[in-house]
Amino acid sequence: MTGIRSSLVGRYEKKFCEPADTLPYVQVGDALGCNFTPNNNWQKFNSIGTKFRTGSSAGRFTGTFSINTILDYANLWILAMGLEKYTFDSGIHTFEKKDGMRPRSAEFRQKILNKMVDGDEDITRIYQGCVAKSISFSQDAQSGSTLAVTINGDYAWQYDVWGDLDATDWEPYDADKIEWNCLEVPTGHKIANVESVSFGITNNTELQYNTCSRKASGYFEKAVTFQAGASIYANTTEWISRLYSGGVDNTATEPWKKNLKPIPYMAIVSDSDDPLANYCKVLMEKVSVESMALEAKANTKMVDKPTLSPRKFSMEIKSGIGDLTSQLYPM
Repeated sequence: MTGIRSSLVGRYEKKFCEPADTLPYVQVGDALGCNFTPNNNWQKFNSIGTKFRTGSSAGRFTGTFSINTILDYANLWILAMGLEKYTFDSGIHTFEKKDGMRPRSAEFRQKILNKMVDGDEDITRIYQGCVAKSISFSQDAQSGSTLAVTINGDYAWQYDVWGDLDATDWEPYDADKIEWNCLEVPTGHKIANVESVSFGITNNTELQYNTCSRKASGYFEKAVTFQAGASIYANTTEWISRLYSGGVDNTATEPWKKNLKPIPYMAIVSDSDDPLANYCKVLMEKVSVESMALEAKANTKMVDKPTLSPRKFSMEIKSGIGDLTSQLYPM
């Protein structure tokens, strides 16, 4: 039986591994898949005199998770797993990284129907202390118009409740997707023939453990990095010139010998000719062009593939949903 007998919902925690019981669980949009993997981290001991293991001891409990979904104008709450500062003004939601804050930890609930496939017990499983190490976004025009989202991270604990379940947590979900995203370099100038685009954040979070418990007691975030890239039909000198200059100049004909400078601003924008329509704008600052591959293969077109490194970026989204503050920062 396929994943139709399982579901996934989530909410942010009041504190690390402390549920925010006042908050309802929320669907992870169109959740395409998830993977939660616990690990006992056994220590194994060998002593002199024998080739066989002589003892073992379970180490700290660790878990890793991955969630794949599609970004839409209603499923914005997951963005705070990577972009912790949130503001809301006149229908505009803004998410960004900020010193002095860290990404929120979340709790996820998975219902698993086993009896419908002649198994024993149905399971409601809770994953606590889920912290995103990275969150990435991508669109490939050859396969679709939407932004795919992948969240990878660690979690601290899990537990099961066994009992009969009539259904999973899934409910009908039909939100407008964030689609047809244009690359602008600099902002306001659309780049033609972009076949795929991607961007993401690496939070470099780690769970914190102590000597008296298998369960993580907290988490911390190290220096953050941002990534971006694109695949663009190669019919201009745009990207090799930007590589030569570091990003700022699209007319350079050879590598600059010194004082390379990044692109001051660039953006990925999902917009419309209708000024009242919803939109999503990813604004990137000080974008360095790290490398630029020119891909040429037999019987296919040539493609420029720049690898980009923003200093930081923010996401500005106009959506019909209201202020998310109480949902993202439960008290």
